[in-house]
Amino acid sequence: GDFKTTLGDNLFNPKTGGTSKIKFNVPAAGSVSLKIYDVSGKLMRTLYEGSAAAGDMQKDWDGRDDSGRYVVPSVYFLHYVYPGGKEVRKIGVKK
Repeated sequence: GDFKTTLGDNLFNPKTGGTSKIKFNVPAAGSVSLKIYDVSGKLMRTLYEGSAAAGDMQKDWDGRDDSGRYVVPSVYFLHYVYPGGKEVRKIGVKK
């Protein structure tokens, strides 16, 4: 398919200052959300939720959850929902 999301670093160590740079393209103006879930499907972090204009955007994930705590090293799933579709990306957090 036509991937609209790119991860600058999909395996990173937040405790050494690493961030996952998430670049995504909004195909048409409307409601989008960018959320990170753990392997069990629990929502860990909402990076963006709301309306967006069409075009390119970037949000960085610092490896913290919505409470501001670092997540445990594991595999996480980035869910990008946009007008007309949805994508899921894997992001690994290193020890």
